[in-house]
Amino acid sequence: SVASLTYRIVLPNSAERTVRAHGKLIRDEAGQPTSMIGYVQDITEWAQVKKQTLQMKRLYVTLSQVNQILMQVKEPSKLYQSVCDAVVQHGEISAAWVGLLDEDSQELKPVAANGLDVKNWTPLVVDSNGGPSQNGVIAEALRTSKPATSEDVQTDERTRDLRELKKYDFHSLASIPFRVQGMTVGVLNLLSSEAGFFQAGEEIHLLE
Repeated sequence: SVASLTYRIVLPNSAERTVRAHGKLIRDEAGQPTSMIGYVQDITEWAQVKKQTLQMKRLYVTLSQVNQILMQVKEPSKLYQSVCDAVVQHGEISAAWVGLLDEDSQELKPVAANGLDVKNWTPLVVDSNGGPSQNGVIAEALRTSKPATSEDVQTDERTRDLRELKKYDFHSLASIPFRVQGMTVGVLNLLSSEAGFFQAGEEIHLLE
C-alpha cells in the first residue's frame, strides 16, 4: 500500500513550504523490506487555499452568531461580553476584547473580553484624529472606521506599546470599529496565536 505524509519544510532562504510525501515499501519474496519508492509534492498553495476556505466558513458562522446576539441582547455590557464569547467560541480566535473610546481623553477602556484578563488594564491612549499614536493599529481603525490588522503584534512597530498583549502568546491582531448613531465609539479586537491570521482580503471585507 502507498503511505502519505504531509509536513512543512524550511528552505535555505528561510521560506516555509508545505509538502506531501507519497511512498511505497518494496519487499522481497520473503516479505522483508528492501527499498522504498515514492515522490514529494509541493502543496503549499493548495494548503493555503484550504486553510483560507476553512477560515472563511468559520467567519460566516461567527458573523451569523454575532448578528443573532445583536438582535437579542440590548444591555451594553452583556452585549459586548456575548460578542467576545461568540467570536472566540465559533471563530477559533485565541482571544477577543472590546474597548470603548473616551473622545475627550482619547483613552480606550477595555470593557469586555474572552481569552484574556482586562480587568486591571490601564486604558490605552490612542489618537483617532490622525496624530502620533503609540497604538497605531487600533487608532487607524478608530480614525478610518474600517478594520485594521497587524500580522504580528510582537514585532509590529505600530503595536510596540501594547504591553498587556505582549504578555501573551498572541501574534495577529484585527481591530474592528463599531458605530452608534453614525459615530465610531469603540473597537472589537480579535487576536490569534498564529502570525498572519487576518491576511486574506476576503476576511477583511467581511469584517467591514
